[in-house]
Amino acid sequence: MSHTLIMVFYTLIRMSHTLIMVFHTLIRMSHTLIMVFHTLIRITLIRITLIRMFYNL
Repeated sequence: MSHTLIMVFYTLIRMSHTLIMVFHTLIRMSHTLIMVFHTLIRITLIRITLIRMFYNL
């Protein structure tokens, strides 16, 4: 009885560990995606400002 309980707890702990790892990787991926979007938005803003300056000239 206790042996099966220990096995169940062990499998649960392992599953939770893998879930935490998956969440960690997902959070890291989302962070990199946000960084990429941020840089893209900055680049587009800089381009728009440059184009406006050229048109004003």
